[in-house]
Amino acid sequence: MNNIYSLIKTLTFCCLSFSIYAQNEICESFIDINLDQEVLFSPGLGEGSPFYPNNFSGSCIIQNTIGGKEQIYRFTAPQTGIYNIQALSTASNNTISYSYKLGDENICDTSDWNCLGQQTLIRSISSVNLYEGQILLLLVNARLADQAVSQTFKIVGPRPFACQTITPIEVGQINTFQTDTLVGARNFANDFQNGCYFLDGIGGQEKMYLFTAPYSGNYRFRTTFALNGNFAGYFYTTDIANVCATDQWNCLLNTNSFANGAIINLEANESIVILANAERFETATNQSFTLEYHSNISLPFEIETIYLDQLVSSSASVPSTIYNGNASDIGCLMSGGSNGFSAAFYRFTPPTSGYYILNFQAPLSSSAAIGYMPFPEDLNDISLMCWGNSQTSSGSLLPLDPIYFEGGQELLIGAKSNALSHNFQFTISSHI
Repeated sequence: MNNIYSLIKTLTFCCLSFSIYAQNEICESFIDINLDQEVLFSPGLGEGSPFYPNNFSGSCIIQNTIGGKEQIYRFTAPQTGIYNIQALSTASNNTISYSYKLGDENICDTSDWNCLGQQTLIRSISSVNLYEGQILLLLVNARLADQAVSQTFKIVGPRPFACQTITPIEVGQINTFQTDTLVGARNFANDFQNGCYFLDGIGGQEKMYLFTAPYSGNYRFRTTFALNGNFAGYFYTTDIANVCATDQWNCLLNTNSFANGAIINLEANESIVILANAERFETATNQSFTLEYHSNISLPFEIETIYLDQLVSSSASVPSTIYNGNASDIGCLMSGGSNGFSAAFYRFTPPTSGYYILNFQAPLSSSAAIGYMPFPEDLNDISLMCWGNSQTSSGSLLPLDPIYFEGGQELLIGAKSNALSHNFQFTISSHI
């Protein structure tokens, strides 16, 4: 191959004209680049080599033409992790494509290039997973031959693989999933099956969480906060030893808002890993989620799980649970009218044994009540005990009598107004 001339020759036979390109011209003039080095790609006018791909599908160049000139860059990873390729300037009047292959043994082999993307704007292009000392060949290719183009880019990183930094979480804990504007890892692209993602592409960043079930039973996944409309996909696996793989993930939820996800049945001390994956990288994703414990009770109506020191509002509860029942069938909540009432029900588990105090605010225009009981096996048989001086009419949170609960004892909390509409707030706190 070294005997091939590095010149481009044009031959003419009668009315037929074509070009012969030296296949090794580009591969023998590769440029070594370093981490965070700003690299200017400015190939000038003229046709590129037909040996290098410029008919990419997907997000790369879609025209099947010879295209413009190209350049190969060689990068050696100083550490293991995720490396992002970023465009630092716009590419006016043209488009530039980026492709890669790993290792430089076959640097002059023009096949087996992998598409990273095409870019004209200042933004992240894509990412590549590399191990320390691994070589990345980057092919940068101008789309058109008759228009000048240039673009500055650099390689940044590394960020750890998601499976290298797994965050432990607990039942009921509110967990934050927040990303920046870098693309995610290629081994966790956002084209998962099972309904969690609906767009192809590498997408935004990802993070993993380790959860170990404290009790046997059902655990429901739920998002508790979502900002700016970006979607995130949530998955889980019980194959803890292979969390770096991509073929064993099960869908929990795909959402850009407050939503209930899948329910998982786990044995006590059984562990799962949760993968959170941002759909987009152009803007940051910011969500929070939790895993709620549900015993194996069949629920005839929706019950929200609440936690210590959480401000609970009947008008803003997610999900809002309204039970329109007969005025005499719920014990403590039986007072307040003969035409029925509206009540909201919650599940609360004290984290430790001790006294707990409830701060309760009823609506100014009517009275309200709040009560509790051990979580029943049959939710059609509810008889709540009143929580101290619960029936009050006040515009502020008032402390009610402290009550002793055993840690881990699952409770049903019910609150009502003596009308078919309701509006109240409360918190449950440890009493010192």
